[in-house]
Amino acid sequence: MEKRSPNGAFTKVLKSWLQECDRHIGCEPDPKRGLQLPKRLIDVKLPKKPKLVEPGPDDDPKGMRYIALSHKWGDPKKIPVTNGQNLEARKNVIEEQLPQSFQDAIWMTHKLDCDYLWIDSLCIQQDMFDDEADTMQSIFSNAYCVLAAASAEGASVGFLHRRKETEAIKMGAVFISEITNDFERDVLRSPLNTRGWVLQERALARRTIFFTDHQVYFECGDGVRCETLLKLRK
Repeated sequence: MEKRSPNGAFTKVLKSWLQECDRHIGCEPDPKRGLQLPKRLIDVKLPKKPKLVEPGPDDDPKGMRYIALSHKWGDPKKIPVTNGQNLEARKNVIEEQLPQSFQDAIWMTHKLDCDYLWIDSLCIQQDMFDDEADTMQSIFSNAYCVLAAASAEGASVGFLHRRKETEAIKMGAVFISEITNDFERDVLRSPLNTRGWVLQERALARRTIFFTDHQVYFECGDGVRCETLLKLRK
């Protein structure tokens, strides 16, 4: 497998997509509702270990911009969940080893200059059915960005990798990549899209970065951008 490094040119491309999207009319949060924060977030500020925080009415949403993870759980026995027994302890520190997709999401959150992350299994109290189910629209629509682990069959797989190393052929001053731009194959027919909630998460998000086996795609109201630097029409 080829590891995607969240440094250098790769990170610059993701940041440039976000910065360009910031200038799009219609991609900003709903001005009538204003920014809203989830009931809980994961504080991933370095150098401390991640912990749960519960934003209060005096917290500034602009100062607590967060990233949300859209992912397929896989084996539920391998997923750390928050419940009534461990909630208070996790406000001090999340002690257990997190699955690879969670670690990748934390890493990308740092690289995208955010301090807070939302992951469903950790931020929703799982033994309370209606803990935050009625605010899912707000969570995804107010996120600074959504990271979608499109090709990962489960959280233990991670998403900062490709199954196959990519190659490019130089023809004069132009490089031709073997990667094909196929959003339907890579995203719409991905393992992630077998989750029932994914359609809702994609529809609600202002912008989403999809990590697939072949390349990374960025979707916002202005269209779909590819890691190959091409733009697809929606």
